[in-house]
Amino acid sequence: MACILSHLAWLGEIVAYIEPNFLIQLDALQEKIDYRKLDNQDSVIAIIGEKLSDAQITAYYNIDTYVMEKALGDKDRGSNYCINCYSEEGQTDAINYIKCIRHLTYLSKALNKPLVVYTKSWAFDGTYKCKSLAYKIINAYLRDVACVFINKVQEAREDKETRQLEPLYNDVFYQSISPEEEIYILLLIEAISDPKYFEALGLQYIVLEGGSNMLYGRKIDFDANSKILRPQITADYKLNILNHTRCLRDNENPMLPYYLPPETLRDKGRGVYIGLVTTDDVDYESMLLRRPDGFTRIAGIWEQVRADIGNYYTAQQINTALASPNPGEIISLPLGDNTATMMLAIAGGWNEAMGYRSSAPEAEFLVAKIRVASAELQSIYGGMPSVTGIVLSDAIVAIFKLAAFAAKQGKPLVLIMPFNGNIDAHDASLITQEMLALVARRTGVTLIVPAGEEADKQHHYSIEGEQQGVRRINIRVEQPGQNVVGIIYQLIPNMLTADLYPPGGIVGGPVNLKQPGVTPLGAATIYSSGEQISFLNGNYRTQFRMQNPAVGEWHIEAIVQMGAQDRVEIWISQEALNPFIRLNPFSTLMTIGSNAMIPNVISVGSYDPNTQTVLGSSGRGDLLSQRAFPSLVTYGKSIIAPCRQGELGGVSGTLPAASIMAGAVAALYSKYIEEGRMPLPNTLVMNSIITNVLKQFETVPYPNPRQGFGIFTLEALNELLDSIYIPNDENRKMQELRLY
Repeated sequence: MACILSHLAWLGEIVAYIEPNFLIQLDALQEKIDYRKLDNQDSVIAIIGEKLSDAQITAYYNIDTYVMEKALGDKDRGSNYCINCYSEEGQTDAINYIKCIRHLTYLSKALNKPLVVYTKSWAFDGTYKCKSLAYKIINAYLRDVACVFINKVQEAREDKETRQLEPLYNDVFYQSISPEEEIYILLLIEAISDPKYFEALGLQYIVLEGGSNMLYGRKIDFDANSKILRPQITADYKLNILNHTRCLRDNENPMLPYYLPPETLRDKGRGVYIGLVTTDDVDYESMLLRRPDGFTRIAGIWEQVRADIGNYYTAQQINTALASPNPGEIISLPLGDNTATMMLAIAGGWNEAMGYRSSAPEAEFLVAKIRVASAELQSIYGGMPSVTGIVLSDAIVAIFKLAAFAAKQGKPLVLIMPFNGNIDAHDASLITQEMLALVARRTGVTLIVPAGEEADKQHHYSIEGEQQGVRRINIRVEQPGQNVVGIIYQLIPNMLTADLYPPGGIVGGPVNLKQPGVTPLGAATIYSSGEQISFLNGNYRTQFRMQNPAVGEWHIEAIVQMGAQDRVEIWISQEALNPFIRLNPFSTLMTIGSNAMIPNVISVGSYDPNTQTVLGSSGRGDLLSQRAFPSLVTYGKSIIAPCRQGELGGVSGTLPAASIMAGAVAALYSKYIEEGRMPLPNTLVMNSIITNVLKQFETVPYPNPRQGFGIFTLEALNELLDSIYIPNDENRKMQELRLY
């Protein structure tokens, strides 16, 4: 027996090495077998599947524990020996299935009886349904005895394809996703951590930060394994569609980046990476992103193919492309406006001949180009599909790639995460946002997020304070063929009703948004998740979607019963995803991008130094929420930058402002590298250092929803680069920031 077990162990190692150990479904046989009517009345009859309570069973064999037990009572089975091989879970893996067949062939030899096997078993992953090593081993065992092997596998396949799969999540939005769509699912920390286990289910296992890893694969494969996956995954399915604005051109009194930082600055970003997550190709031909000798300053580009699989382009490969007569045939170049090149140039661009200089002209660049989310996912969870619409999980994968590259090279990373969203609680409670917060805590990493451009877009409204009765929130649809996604958040259920009415003249309605369902309404279709309590923050949330709504004034009629501290938040997706939708009434507060609310990041608003005002579109926070404001604002009006190959022009907004801060932080990192300071600051420490020198108006309380803790200026950068110390923990503003 010891020899047999050693051979089985060896066999297991061989199988694991040559092909992954995959899962096999064991379905129940539909027909009942009359063992006494078999042609051969003296056989070993084996049924592999569920455990049977059949009077003709001689013995049971547990496939998972390898335990053999005799059946109780007298059996009328003729001269047959009947054995039921079963798994309590209704499935097993390939290795245990092989061991079961081995056991049956040994039993056949010991009893000197031929073997007849009945089963209805099939592999979850189509890769292993035939011609796999496991089945070759099984056939080798069966050839060693007189055997008839009857597998109802074809019938099982047809059943699997035609029967209604049980969805992984009982959610209207999740169930709207087509079966072949590829999605991410977050795993719990205590979930199985063996990638091969999930590969056997046809799913890709992705390792991330803090133990919260992800699975990636087709929705149909998740649903096919819903029972075994549910205990291992998060209770909520929250797919975030994010985007950012394109180049906001503005040539009104354009100024060079940062008012041309003086050439006398000693610290210019040497030894530091400026990183960017984007959907754009980067104009690596731009002289603003190259060294004086013409070679690239881009240290690497990671281009996503699928989940965490992608292609790396090194600096050497980029230089090879630059030397080629057709660079774009080697590494893609952008067509038209290019926001990625604009941000990198503002953060670290430099060219003496062009008179262009940023705050970090000696920094290097890292770029992660990720995929645009599918039109289907953008439609279900975002609104109108956009060329910059992404899934947050793709951005997280990219950020980990860049952070790992920088860590391997031993250099600090200043990372611009330009993507934001509206459809969540704006409290950084998403697990994916917690992952970003963990990255921002790494020493030598600073994560910068723009505040977004939603303050003047009429996509948010807040009902707050003590009030009772009927409230009407109008949703104005300005063009036909739209697709509106919105969400309602409440700390406690103060909104007693939420009924959606169509414009006058449309028969039907209202639709009760507090109830889950899909409702036709004229030519439109209304989807609602119903009012649910979020597993992430305990708030009451109602997500809704209006597909093909008629042009005109729709409205939500709500009965509210609210106390002095109560509030209800309503958002619709950001401008790029819902450009022809407006709320009335609306609010300019709580319009800050959802990722800019992550506590550990530096969130940046845009400021016009000529008028000394925050730009009208710059995302704002809210005084009633303790963390709801940007970290700071900086120059964001008419900044000179390349938006198109071979052109320079003025751009405005929070993307230029965030890029300016990235250059400033890179200059600070180079100062600390030069001084030999260890450990290098993380985002929290860098935020505290910068907060100490922000400009503040005497008549304005800080922090405030528009300016955060104040205004970052060129003089502030000069002061920090000339300083010889890091502010200590007694600093008042640092203490305020920690409370924030």
